[in-house]
Amino acid sequence: MVKTTLFTLLLLAAAGCNMKNSAPSEIPPSGIIVDVRTPAERSEFGYIAASVGIVHTEIHTEIAKVAPDKRTPIAVYCRSGRRSAMAAEVLKNIGYKNVTDLGGFEEAQKKLSLPIVKVK
Repeated sequence: MVKTTLFTLLLLAAAGCNMKNSAPSEIPPSGIIVDVRTPAERSEFGYIAASVGIVHTEIHTEIAKVAPDKRTPIAVYCRSGRRSAMAAEVLKNIGYKNVTDLGGFEEAQKKLSLPIVKVK
């Protein structure tokens, strides 16, 4: 638990506290968290700190902008887990080697132990 907390704090510091890139405890520091919900969902319900928003239908074309190296660890989540499962499959199909499906929003937040950012 201490390692997880320290790891999370280091990731947030490395991200410059801009909350753009981070990684769950089971993913190395070079990894990213991707929220595959719509921008409207991110605005209405908030998003997990340090996650990057890429709509699941655009994951195949947009992921290279944040993870050009296909060895980059990537963790995905959505509202219920359905879209994250589809996005994880797409990522694997296009050659990403280290993909984790975190499932739904609440489940992912609990796994990551990161705060939820509310959009004002």
